[in-house]
Amino acid sequence: MENTYTLSFTASFADSFEEHIHQWEEFGLSEQSIQKFVGNIQSSLELLEYNPEMFEDIADRYAFDKPTFRITVGNRYAIFFRIDDEKRQVLVGSLFSQNQMNVSF
Repeated sequence: MENTYTLSFTASFADSFEEHIHQWEEFGLSEQSIQKFVGNIQSSLELLEYNPEMFEDIADRYAFDKPTFRITVGNRYAIFFRIDDEKRQVLVGSLFSQNQMNVSF
């Protein structure tokens, strides 16, 4: 579909995602709870393909020099991303815990 955006995941997204899953396993979360949370992340990311600007632009809040958007996942996590309208691409950054919000992109 030509109105959609392509998602491009940074290496930092993959690394942070794996790190969080490992932490959740260490904290003793059940496989079912982890899968539910991963499903929530996946659902949020799928929305980016159709309307990435539906999420909050937080560039001013974190002093980024480019428009940067945030997906909040539950009460504790966020994913930052940027949009390249010309290429119809969304660059997905790291998965952050809300207490890690001193971030760079």
